Amino acid sequence: MSQDINTAPASGTRDFLPNQLRLREKVFQIVKDSFESFGFQPLQTPAFERLEVLTGKYGDEGEKLIFKILKRGEKEQSGEADLALRYDLTVPALRAFANHRQELPTIFKRYQIGQVWRADRPGKERFREFTQCDIDIYGTAAASADLEILLVINQTFRRLGLNNHLKIHVNSRLFLQEMANAYRIPTHTAAHIMVILDKADKIGMDAVAQQIVQAIEQQGIAHQCQDFLHDMTQKNAKHLVVEKVGQQENGRKIIHDIQWLIQQVQLLQPNTKIVFDPFLVRGLSYYTGFIFEVFSEENKGALSAGGRYDNLSRTLIGHDMPICGGSLGIERIILLLEKTWQNTDHQQQTFFLTVWDQNMLAVTTQFAQELRLQGLHIYLDLSGKEMKHQLKFADKNGYRFCFIIGPDEITNQQVVVKDLVNQKQEKISCKDYRQVAQYLKKLVELQII
Repeated sequence: MSQDINTAPASGTRDFLPNQLRLREKVFQIVKDSFESFGFQPLQTPAFERLEVLTGKYGDEGEKLIFKILKRGEKEQSGEADLALRYDLTVPALRAFANHRQELPTIFKRYQIGQVWRADRPGKERFREFTQCDIDIYGTAAASADLEILLVINQTFRRLGLNNHLKIHVNSRLFLQEMANAYRIPTHTAAHIMVILDKADKIGMDAVAQQIVQAIEQQGIAHQCQDFLHDMTQKNAKHLVVEKVGQQENGRKIIHDIQWLIQQVQLLQPNTKIVFDPFLVRGLSYYTGFIFEVFSEENKGALSAGGRYDNLSRTLIGHDMPICGGSLGIERIILLLEKTWQNTDHQQQTFFLTVWDQNMLAVTTQFAQELRLQGLHIYLDLSGKEMKHQLKFADKNGYRFCFIIGPDEITNQQVVVKDLVNQKQEKISCKDYRQVAQYLKKLVELQII
């Protein structure tokens, strides 16, 4: 007896059924249109990369999550790997830029939507295979590039209909460095403090303050950092920290630059909820300048994040290159849209064409072909069953409008259009396929007979 095969997808992966995939494709198209309206160009890289390209880029924890590919053929038994599924889109894109620098503009605005893989432990909203959606600007340190990243991200949320529930948090790694200087926090302790601050959105500021107090006391520098300890335990801790940093000349400039970004976004995209968050940290070994995260009232995790990372290019290009960018948490975004978007069912846009009998198959197929040439979506019944079974199938599978072409309709050059939702029907002339198509397209838009 053969062993039963488990037909469920591998742990941490998903199957997408037609309706789900239609919604995803609709989201991706809106995102692409938004990116391209700012002049960003598409880039595509292979699903796997040389292992040496990916290693050393994601920190110790990220390194453990890289899906490695064993050597093939005779070398398979060695257990060694030379390739890996891409962990993210950022590093492969930078590798591609390094390889094609002579063919690309010196300032390159790129976007990419694609699958990535991580050997993570699957859980709620955590997958081993998922889609990432990135934008980057290579080759300029101008603040206008940082601004454009914020603008295109915010515009994309607006086009998706999510902006009313979002707030953008902005900070700079330069501000965090200046904060450590202003409060005389030693370098080795400052890194640990940043890791704790980065938990603020997950554990709350009270818990963050407690952990910082413990960390400083354990380091034996409580007296040296007493001003920091005092400010961190106050209800207006963020305000006090900004005030302290602003007392330094360099700190004032950094705060001014952050406030300029916020003011420009509010000026160019009114009614945007955007704030300066002095405790926003993000990747310690990654970002070098401005950073941001976008949060929703309905979701604890960030829906978008990014910033400036001028040092990552060093390992692939050989020197630092100014880069800023952002990523949409497209999987979380799609989960939110599934709850709010209506009429995403593709069947509502497709006409179901019944087949009266085998003698009518040729003329019915010809009718379908003519309407497809006019841009309509036509599902031709393939069951060979009676008319009542065909209509039942169409109704059960979400098709609203059906065609019926019988002997009488052939004689009179007509077709019956049946609305399965309202249980109404009418006969229309099919002498001119162009006019028929125009009428049916309008019918789909109005969704009525």
